[in-house]
Amino acid sequence: MPKLVFNGLASEKKLILVAQKYAHGIDYVLKFQEEIIREAYKEVGYQVTFQHMPWVRILKEAEKGLYDGVYTAWFKKERTN
Repeated sequence: MPKLVFNGLASEKKLILVAQKYAHGIDYVLKFQEEIIREAYKEVGYQVTFQHMPWVRILKEAEKGLYDGVYTAWFKKERTN
């Protein structure tokens, strides 16, 4: 199940959310998810900007608090160690 992770630093009702780039040809998956996320946040008065980048970069920069959230992350047991 997809999860959203937030750093709690969102301000001025603007959010920057990041996700891993998908392979060319299946990027429609991200667009579909982004449309749902954008509309949900619009209902509560937030403007959302989406960025795409490699997963390793997301992890490093999210730990530094550079983004308000990470989306499209799935649980994998091998990541828990």
